[in-house]
Amino acid sequence: MPLVNDLPKLIPELQDVPEIRTFQDILKVRDFVFSTVPWFKEPTDLRMNFHTNNVLNLYWDFKQYKAGGWCGLNATFFDLLMYWYGIRTRPYNYGVSFYGLTHIGIIVEYDGIEFFMDPYFAAHYVHRDGFPLPFRDLMNLIQDRKFDRFCSEYSSDARKLVLEEDGTYTQWSPEEMVEMAFVGSPNYKKTLTRIFGVDDPRILMLIKI
Repeated sequence: MPLVNDLPKLIPELQDVPEIRTFQDILKVRDFVFSTVPWFKEPTDLRMNFHTNNVLNLYWDFKQYKAGGWCGLNATFFDLLMYWYGIRTRPYNYGVSFYGLTHIGIIVEYDGIEFFMDPYFAAHYVHRDGFPLPFRDLMNLIQDRKFDRFCSEYSSDARKLVLEEDGTYTQWSPEEMVEMAFVGSPNYKKTLTRIFGVDDPRILMLIKI
């Protein structure tokens, strides 16, 4: 049974989200995950089992910089928190395996509708008018190559701690995290951008070829 009433007491940063009442509350938890899980070049070797990890142990490991990593760790932590709030979720793995570039996010059910959440980049997809885009509609638009009908919406406030090579930490925005993720694969982005006519790397990754 989700321990939603205990979350604000155990995790101070979530005091203003005693329960999930609105879509914005989900975004607050997602942005909390983005800002809490530090980024290490070499991810911490943790067992990333959905619904089985101890969420509080992970939280304190992140706060003390004992653990950090990439999309899998962010997705796991976010999934665990959603479980505590009583929100139905499922992980979604995707990418272009030919390039060795894959990613994972969490599909969240809110008000009977599924939405794709990306806690690693503090982002989700929206219609061009700014309204959240249901996951089913997102997949249909991608299948039909109607990339002009939707876009990514990144958090404007969340900042991730990034461990630099000199051992210091800096704070990066979601947009900076996206750019960093694709520094090592410029040809991948350039090629798919030319083929599909889009420049959002996360949209490109959703396209399975």
